[in-house]
Amino acid sequence: MSMNSRRTPRSHVTPAALAEAARAAAVPALRFTALRFIALVFAALVLAAPTAARAQAPVDTARGLVGEEVRLAMRSSVAIAPADSIALRGSLLLGNATVFFPERFVGTGSTTVERSTLTRTTDSTYDFDVVLRALETIDAGDTLCLLAGEALTGYDSVCVVRFSGVRANDGPASEASGVIVTRSVGTPLPYIRYATLEPGYPNPVRRYQTVSWAFRIDKASPVRFGIYNLAGIRIADIDLGERPPGIYVERFTIGFDVATGVYLVGLNTNSGDAWTWMHVVK
Repeated sequence: MSMNSRRTPRSHVTPAALAEAARAAAVPALRFTALRFIALVFAALVLAAPTAARAQAPVDTARGLVGEEVRLAMRSSVAIAPADSIALRGSLLLGNATVFFPERFVGTGSTTVERSTLTRTTDSTYDFDVVLRALETIDAGDTLCLLAGEALTGYDSVCVVRFSGVRANDGPASEASGVIVTRSVGTPLPYIRYATLEPGYPNPVRRYQTVSWAFRIDKASPVRFGIYNLAGIRIADIDLGERPPGIYVERFTIGFDVATGVYLVGLNTNSGDAWTWMHVVK
């Protein structure tokens, strides 16, 4: 959406509030990896053939100790012949990036990974593109490959991993979600719920470019974005309305009347505020 089309009258924030926001934006998100145990966690992704009807993807809940490696199983809803190639691409969204850190795709005894890319766009969002080859017959419901990553001891113990916009051999595949529930040994992990805002992409951004921010809320909340220059003047106020818990990506188009420079972007929710920087260049 264009920042020009949704602007409100300019307003100010106090210098003290602006300084506090700047300090908050400069503090990186904390990840804790003190405990490491082995856990295998599986979620299902049902893949539909290009000519097949879209199937409903089951949602798995898996429980285990915080581990060195967590594996999410991507499964097929159709039979695949030996030596057939399967190309998968799409996006995945992490409900809690402090619990799971995706690293790579691995094959099974029945498949091998011929090519794989996993690109992090923000701490909570990734794009993936993987090509597999069947070494033997794959029956419907069998595992095609595994998304492997590190289990982290974060500020919570639950992470929802959602596969979105998935395509199999350029045909649509049903979306799916997996829930990872971790458990630590010793003192229980604290449950601290608050809103998080990832840095924008691209950043720096040029006029007329669109910048994207990923944010997460853990409970239903009204959501607003505010963009401020370093003088504390609000140049945009975007009301996103009431949102349920989840991960979201909001996109903004920088207008020609936005001056080059550094801006603070603020996310306001009923579970706290989050801040990050935006740099506009020519």
